[in-house]
Amino acid sequence: MRVGTDWKIIGTVSLGSALEVYDFMIYALMAPYIGVLFFPVADSDSSLLLTFAAFAVGYVSRPLGGIVFGHQGDRHGRKLPFTMTILVMALSTFLIGCLPTWQQVGNMAPFLLVTLRLLQGVSMGGETGGALTYISEHEPRRQGVAVSAIVSGMFFGVLLGYIVHGLLVMVLGQDGIMQGGWRLVFWLGAVLGVIGYRMRSRFQETAIFCQVQEARQTATVPLLEVFQNYKLHLFCGVISLAIYSVTMLLLMVYLPSWMQMNQPGSGVAFLGAMSAALMVLTVLAFGLLYDRIGAEKMIWIASLNNLLFGGVWYYLFISTPAFVWHLLPFASVFVSLMAAAQIPMLAGLFPSRVRYTGLALSYNIGFMLGGTTPLVSVWLNQVTEKAWTPGLLLVISGLAGLMLLKPLARIWRTAPCHSPSKLTAKAQSKT
Repeated sequence: MRVGTDWKIIGTVSLGSALEVYDFMIYALMAPYIGVLFFPVADSDSSLLLTFAAFAVGYVSRPLGGIVFGHQGDRHGRKLPFTMTILVMALSTFLIGCLPTWQQVGNMAPFLLVTLRLLQGVSMGGETGGALTYISEHEPRRQGVAVSAIVSGMFFGVLLGYIVHGLLVMVLGQDGIMQGGWRLVFWLGAVLGVIGYRMRSRFQETAIFCQVQEARQTATVPLLEVFQNYKLHLFCGVISLAIYSVTMLLLMVYLPSWMQMNQPGSGVAFLGAMSAALMVLTVLAFGLLYDRIGAEKMIWIASLNNLLFGGVWYYLFISTPAFVWHLLPFASVFVSLMAAAQIPMLAGLFPSRVRYTGLALSYNIGFMLGGTTPLVSVWLNQVTEKAWTPGLLLVISGLAGLMLLKPLARIWRTAPCHSPSKLTAKAQSKT
């Protein structure tokens, strides 16, 4: 029996997640250019609104990917669907880079863009559930640090996007990007996706799934079993991920785009890269804290942080541009603390026979709800004409996190094997 933490597997899975997140999130970083090229309207805010609407579409299709890949993962093994997701993402990202613009083919351009965003969403829907399932079954004793390493890899994907975007601006300038340079970031993403596929193709099946398969305990229809037997678990998982996604998408997607349009001299790309780099490290630190104090205390801390300080921080950040350098590090704390509080405990919500499906549905439905955050933020800004109002979403997410603790306590009390504090190898083998 293996003793200790397998950092090689954790690092490889995390790097693969980084490459896939880069492919998915580079769209958001290129939103101002995509808005002009694919949604040309006189009002720049309306153009950005349409661009983020297409961004949200990628989240709408994620539950479908979770169902399709989750079914395969629970029925036939984690490895194959977990490997194929990154190949589908690479293909759809490459095709986005090949699309004609609105000026070339008219309304067909945004239609094709939305279609490929849907395909990206399907791929991402199977990716995250697969990564969390694979690593949680491979490292059942250290859920906090192992799962936080996956999230750290995702943040590294965002960081990579910022670096590529910043280099593109330096080399080509705004005009060069508009003239075709925007395609390069998507083609690079496709190449990285193929690299990720080759890395994952060498993985072995998890021992826990092999035990389930040998005992002939695999679920016949995992989706049906989740909805029949684990409705409360699924509800908690969905709300948990919605809380995290609102925090992350507000601070890492909407806010940089707003700054790029309203504070063009603020060095958005560099600021965003710095914030992402901080999150790569801080989420690992919070993952270690999770393993020491448990899920309940972590959720309390993260929720109170958003509730008490989130709105105030956002107001100060928006209203005092001279202090963005001093306030920026706190953004990484908000996002990484919430990630380390909400995501590691998900694996404990579902037994092995339906874990891939349960995790994928929780993550993707939650992100589908949270994926509208940039869209809602633009709408709030337009309706209230107050740039700070999207910060209220942080306050709401903190309140929701505190309310989530009651149903989670019920799950942990009635089914101790699902409690994150008891998620050991022995408990895993019994599920």
